[in-house]
Amino acid sequence: MKKAKIIASRNSVDQTLENQIQKKDKQIKELAVKNAMHHGPENRPLPTKDMLEHFTGELRTGYEMEASEIYHYVQPHSYFEEAQIEDISLKEKDNNLAILTQEKLGQIKNLKYANDKKEEGSVKKRIWFTFLITFIINLGEIIYNSKSFQVTGESFLFSLFLSVIVSFSVFIFSHLVPFLYKIAKTTLQRRLLILGSLALASLVFWVMAILRTDYLANHDVHLSPLIFTLFNLFFFVVSSLVSFFMLPTWAELKEQTSRSKILKEIENLEKEVKQIQIERQKIDEERQENQKDCYRMKSYYNSLMDRLRKMYFETIELYKATNRTYRKDGIIPDCFSDVLPQPDIKDISFTNFNY
Repeated sequence: MKKAKIIASRNSVDQTLENQIQKKDKQIKELAVKNAMHHGPENRPLPTKDMLEHFTGELRTGYEMEASEIYHYVQPHSYFEEAQIEDISLKEKDNNLAILTQEKLGQIKNLKYANDKKEEGSVKKRIWFTFLITFIINLGEIIYNSKSFQVTGESFLFSLFLSVIVSFSVFIFSHLVPFLYKIAKTTLQRRLLILGSLALASLVFWVMAILRTDYLANHDVHLSPLIFTLFNLFFFVVSSLVSFFMLPTWAELKEQTSRSKILKEIENLEKEVKQIQIERQKIDEERQENQKDCYRMKSYYNSLMDRLRKMYFETIELYKATNRTYRKDGIIPDCFSDVLPQPDIKDISFTNFNY
C-alpha cells in the first residue's frame, strides 16, 4: 500500500500513474482518429437512423478499462479498510488510556481526601522554626564558650573549633531530652530524665566555667564559675523548652512522613496523568491525520475518474470532427447529436470514522 500512501500524502502525485493515464488517453485518441478516418470515407455513421454509440463503444470501454486499471493500481477501498482497522486500534488504545486516566484521577482524589490538608507542612515549619531559634541561641554560646578554651594556650581559631564541637553537642542534647521526655511512659522515667540531663549539662557547663574563670584570672578578672554555669544552663533550659513545645512528637513525625509519602504519590500520579494526556493527544492527532489521508485519497481518486470522463467525451468530439473531415457526403449525421450515456467510471465514497 506504499503507492496509496503516496497518493494520500499532501503534496505528492504518483507519477507512474499519471504517465499511465496520459499514455492510455493518447492511445484511445489515436484509435478514435483511426476509426473516424476509416468510417468517414464510407459515410458512416449513416446520415439518419444510426446510433453514435455503435461507432464509439470501443472508445468508451477503453476509458472504462483504464478506470478499472487505476482502481486496481490504487486500491482505495483497501486503503480505507486498513485505515479503519488502524483507527479502531488507536481508538481502543485511547479508550484504555481514558480508563487508566480515570483510575489515576480517582486515586488522586482518594489520596487527597485521606491527606489532612490543614496540617500539611505544619510539622516541617515547626521543626525549622525550632532549629532556627535554638541555632541562634547555640551560635551565641559558641562565641561565648570559645573564650573558655583559650586557657589551653591554643589559638582563638582552635578554641572556636572546640567550642563549636561542645556547643553543637549541647545543641543536639537539648533537642534529644524533650524528645525522650515525650516518649517516656512513666512519671519516674520523666523525672530521672530531667534530673540526669540537668546534672550532665551542669557538669559540662561547670568544667567550661572553670576554664573560663582561669582564662579571666590570667587577665586579672576574678569571677565565680557558678555564674558562667548558670548562664549556660539557662540557655540550655530555654533551648529544651523551645524544643519541647515546638518540636513534633514521634507520632506527629510518623504522620508527617506518611503525609509526605502521600503527597509524593499524588505528585507522581499527576505526572502520569499529564503524560497520558500527552499520549492521548498524539493518538487524536494520528487519528485525524489518518482520516485526512483517506479524504485526500478519495479526492485524488475521484479527480482521476473525473478526468477520464472528460477525456472520454473529448475523444468522442475528436472522433466526430475527424469523421466529418473525411466524409465524402459532407453531411453531419443525426446521431452526432445523440446524448451519450456516461461511461461506467464511478467515484468512490468515504464514510467518516466513528469519533
